[in-house]
Amino acid sequence: MDVPEEIRDELEACANVVGTAWGEKRVNDQAVGEDAVVVLVRRKVSEAQLDPDDRIPKEVDVDGRRVKTDVQEVGDVRAQATATRPASEPDRERRWRPAPAGVSLGHPEITAGTLGSPALETEDGQTVVLTNAHVAAPLGVAREGDEILQPGPADGGSPGDDVIGTLAAASEIAAGEPNTTDSAIVAVHPGDVSDTILGVGEFAGFTGPRTDATYTKSGRTTGVTTGELRARDVRIRVGGYHDEPTVFEGVDLFGPMSAGGDSGSLVGIVDGGFRATHLLFAGSDRATIATPMDAVEAEHGELTPHRDVGGDGGSGDGGENGTDGNDDGRDGDGNGDSGGDGGENGTDGNDDGRDGDGNGDSGGDGGDDGATLAEAVGHRLQSAYGADAVTTGSDVEYRVTGAVQMAVAVADGAADLAAAAGRAIAATDGGDIPVLAYPANVDSPVVERIGNRVALLPVEAA
Repeated sequence: MDVPEEIRDELEACANVVGTAWGEKRVNDQAVGEDAVVVLVRRKVSEAQLDPDDRIPKEVDVDGRRVKTDVQEVGDVRAQATATRPASEPDRERRWRPAPAGVSLGHPEITAGTLGSPALETEDGQTVVLTNAHVAAPLGVAREGDEILQPGPADGGSPGDDVIGTLAAASEIAAGEPNTTDSAIVAVHPGDVSDTILGVGEFAGFTGPRTDATYTKSGRTTGVTTGELRARDVRIRVGGYHDEPTVFEGVDLFGPMSAGGDSGSLVGIVDGGFRATHLLFAGSDRATIATPMDAVEAEHGELTPHRDVGGDGGSGDGGENGTDGNDDGRDGDGNGDSGGDGGENGTDGNDDGRDGDGNGDSGGDGGDDGATLAEAVGHRLQSAYGADAVTTGSDVEYRVTGAVQMAVAVADGAADLAAAAGRAIAATDGGDIPVLAYPANVDSPVVERIGNRVALLPVEAA
């Protein structure tokens, strides 16, 4: 249900109010299952401190129906491309080739934001990645064709050496009228980006939002975080663009799951892979604001996953091939005495493992044919996080240590899904991420049930 314009105008005219939305009433920060017109304020104050004209009514009339209001504190909501602190996981600040989503990126004139998506294909066949306009096209200084850096300038990215692509298009952020999206597409070479979300897993495309889901994002500053969708159809004033706060409408509000530098991250649901629902662009210490993907596609046209991309990694190993077995694994950038390993072959065994691009004496080995599922998972993890970071375990098949910590259990088939997920969860300690790896051709309702408890990693095995 939409909040009528006249109701929004009346409520947003009150002192301290920064926006309005449709959502559920919350008591002690818990949703109670009752529809409400949500009134967003910088900070809550008692009625005694407010002028009578600035007091929020307990109920409003929406299409002849009395609906309760719910005042929610959101703090100082601002665009989040100003990296004000180091990344929680140092790996997210470094140079990656191929680069996964969730790492540092930015125009030369900003600090750093986030490379939001794996490679996508536009309606006219261009290969691009998604981020925010204020990350790739800062107001007043950016032009189409500008070089975009990975990592961003705040993390050591420099023109020439660290260019990952060029600005293809960006939404205009108007000062005097409501905006619907803060988004940009960056033209890239498919081999320079991978098909994964760092710390989450494979990208499985886009889907619509669900109110009952747990949402995940992978960003430059705070890494992998989760939150809940708290309000839809938000109209809100956001700082960080013009001299006065800039109005956005039709966006959605989540619980706090981001910080400065996370702008540009995709927000989505882990369900048979990572399925993106929103593009994150603003937030505070109390809330995160993101644009639904249908508004992003209304700006840039339909965007579809591009499958001919570089594999996981960037620290020496070549990428894995596409799941249809017809794509070549792209080269990894090795920095030691020899190049990294070439990508694994596709499931039909007909593809070529490419040599890694080393800076030393020789190229690496070609990919493996005929790997078991567990071996394929091991290759995948080593390619993404480096061989030294991946070890076998007694309680789970693999553990990943370092900047990203995971407990990875492998299920050989549908009958093993629940047990393997339980092993992964039981093996986690503190900040570990439980990961369930399973055959990509498995179609089971168990996957959907456990998708909010573990990260899902569908894998093709020869």
